[in-house]
Amino acid sequence: MICLVCEPTYLRIEQPINSFQVAALDDPPDRDLALEQHAELVSTLAGTGLDVRRLRPVPEAPYQVFTRDVVVGGLGDPILATPREPLREAEIGVARRMLEEAGIHAVDSEGGCLEGGDVVVSGSDLFVGVGDRTETGAAAWLRERCGGARRVHVLEMKPGFLHLDMVFNVLGPESCVWFPGAFGADARGRIRERFPEALEIDLAGQLSRSANYLPVGETAVVASTTMAPAVQSAIRASGRELHLVDVGEIQKAGGSVRCATCLI
Repeated sequence: MICLVCEPTYLRIEQPINSFQVAALDDPPDRDLALEQHAELVSTLAGTGLDVRRLRPVPEAPYQVFTRDVVVGGLGDPILATPREPLREAEIGVARRMLEEAGIHAVDSEGGCLEGGDVVVSGSDLFVGVGDRTETGAAAWLRERCGGARRVHVLEMKPGFLHLDMVFNVLGPESCVWFPGAFGADARGRIRERFPEALEIDLAGQLSRSANYLPVGETAVVASTTMAPAVQSAIRASGRELHLVDVGEIQKAGGSVRCATCLI
C-alpha cells in the first residue's frame, strides 16, 4: 500500500487556520526538530511495510506535511480534495502532479469543500464528518460515488473541531475511539449503535490527538507518543503492534500521525 508523506520543510505558522495553531503562536514549531521527527515517522512507516512516497515541499504551502487533508484514499481512484482554506490550495497541484508522474489516476472532488481528514474508511463502512471543513454537498457526492458499495455514515460535528479524524477513528469491527463532545445527539447515537465497544476519550485525550492514529492493515498502528494510555492499552489488547513516534513539533500545526500520512 502506498503512503503519501511530505517533509515539513516549510512548516510555519503565519496565518493560523485552527485553534491548535493559535495556541502555538508563542511557541511555534522548531522546523529542524520537526524534520527530525518526520524522518523518524517515515522510517517507522516503512518498517511496517508501507510503500512511502514523498510529495515535493513548496514554499507557499506551510501545512503540506498534512498529506491526509488533500487526498482521499481507500475509495478506488484517489480523490483530490477541495480545501476550505485558500492557503492550502497549492498542495492540490503538487499532489496531482506526483500522482500523474506515478501513473496513478486521480479524480477531483465535487459538491463543495472536502478534506481528507473528514473521511474515515473502514472495510465496507465510510464515515464522513461534516463541520468546519467538509460540507454536506461533498458528503452527498461521496455517497453517490460509492453507489451503494459501502455503508456511508455522515456524522455532523459541532463547530470548533478541526477534522473527523481528530475526534473519531475506527479500532476494530465493533470498536472505535471517539470524543463524544464533538458530536450532537444524532451522531452520538449512530456511533454507539454501530460500535458497541466504543472507547470514549475525554477532552484531554482529544487535545493529545489520541484518535489521530494510523492503522496499517490488521497488524499495526502508528501513533503519537502523546496518545492517552487507555487508547494505547486498547490497541495492544486488540492484538496489533503499536508504534509510537514523537511528532510534537508537527502537532503544533494541528494534526498528528494520521494527518501526516495518506494511504492510497
